[in-house]
Amino acid sequence: MTLGEGIYAYAKTVSAITAILGVGDAIQFYPIAAQEQKAPPVAFYEEDKDSSYDTQESAGATVSSVVTISLVATDTPTLATLEQAVRSAFAHLVNVLMGTVPVQGVLYQSSSPSYQWEEQQFAVDLKFKFWYVLS
Repeated sequence: MTLGEGIYAYAKTVSAITAILGVGDAIQFYPIAAQEQKAPPVAFYEEDKDSSYDTQESAGATVSSVVTISLVATDTPTLATLEQAVRSAFAHLVNVLMGTVPVQGVLYQSSSPSYQWEEQQFAVDLKFKFWYVLS
């Protein structure tokens, strides 16, 4: 399982996120590649692997990535609620299993100011640093 698949599996277990984005396999939480196909409220994630990832190929090696989670909503109150839910769900996690991915730690790094995504849609980007074990 990849880190992205683990993040998706974890998001499906967080009630504050599923209350806004849906439950189970219907959750509106996708890889960034799916962004053109989904209606808000929705979250997209993208992993930017650190250079250490390329040098660590064996299972059991600890690597890190920066994950950007982009949130989109049709109004600013929903966006603010979703931002708080995602930030609370992922920030400062230690030794958790996301799907089958052992995540040793997550640190919230930053968020963008909210911006207009498309007409009548608003977005914000959250950045998190993940340390996890290759499987």
